[in-house]
Amino acid sequence: MIHAGSGCYGDLCPDVKTTTLSQQADCCECFKLILARCGPHHRASDYGQTMLHETVSRDHGVGVQLATILLDAGARLDVRDGLLKSTPLGWACRWGRIEMVRLFLACGADPVEADAELWATPRAWAEIMRRHEIVELLDSAGSDLSA
Repeated sequence: MIHAGSGCYGDLCPDVKTTTLSQQADCCECFKLILARCGPHHRASDYGQTMLHETVSRDHGVGVQLATILLDAGARLDVRDGLLKSTPLGWACRWGRIEMVRLFLACGADPVEADAELWATPRAWAEIMRRHEIVELLDSAGSDLSA
């Protein structure tokens, strides 16, 4: 039975603070099975979030591992959702997932996103949410592109 407010998904998924490495490995193996069935471009909601967007928002301690699995399977970093009008990098900036920001930038995510609505760029999310370290990462990645 799932109880609202207990753990990530009730009794089925323990709180990230109590998740063991073994449970995290099991999670990744289960995720690979789901990915094999759905593919990396599966839209997770009516708002156009991809599995990569959802991985960012629901980190649970294994987000970077799951994002890496998705990217290795061909997930795209340039897809915007319909709700926040943002790419997975924008979501990572909004949610303060600095390790995912690093991963996405290392995998070629555009730190500037000049074609995005101004309020929905990775930098805008980092600034709005006061993620100063992420702003510095984006600035550094953006200056590397212009060099």
